[in-house]
Amino acid sequence: EDLDKRGIGRLATIGPGNVAFIHPAGSHGVWVPSVRLNKPVVPEFEVSLIRAAELFVTSAMRWCRDRLRGRDWNYVAVAGSEEKRLLQAFQKAQAELCEEHNLCKADWSWCARTLVQQWNDEERAMLAASRSKSMMLETEGEDDEEHGGHGCENEKQHDRDPESEGHSSEHDGQ
Repeated sequence: EDLDKRGIGRLATIGPGNVAFIHPAGSHGVWVPSVRLNKPVVPEFEVSLIRAAELFVTSAMRWCRDRLRGRDWNYVAVAGSEEKRLLQAFQKAQAELCEEHNLCKADWSWCARTLVQQWNDEERAMLAASRSKSMMLETEGEDDEEHGGHGCENEKQHDRDPESEGHSSEHDGQ
């Protein structure tokens, strides 16, 4: 009753022959009545299907959880011949690099993480510059509207160059 008053969840009463679907991530409580104590209301049964389903789902969930915690948790498909060649070439190059620079696994791992971080930083900087450029272009578009929307190619130059307002000799053909 308290959960009903608080608007949490729903109460569904089902009996033999009824089915309730409970999503795997959903929480639920189950009360299985005693057949001996509820004979006039509940027909006799030996196994609660809910319990049987929970037992099945529990083992399937355990398998999924173990698989997702394993080394190949994100393994989707067998690598094709091209991916295998790429991986072999990459491994060979890294082994040669380790030998050339006398890197142990920990040193190589640090270098690799540092490089990936640098790539990520560069990508973020490029995105920021792109956003900044995009904002500048939007601002320029607003400036065009302020100037009557003529879209003169030299408009920015005219705005910065006081001589261009009176049209320099270049513009007069002199």
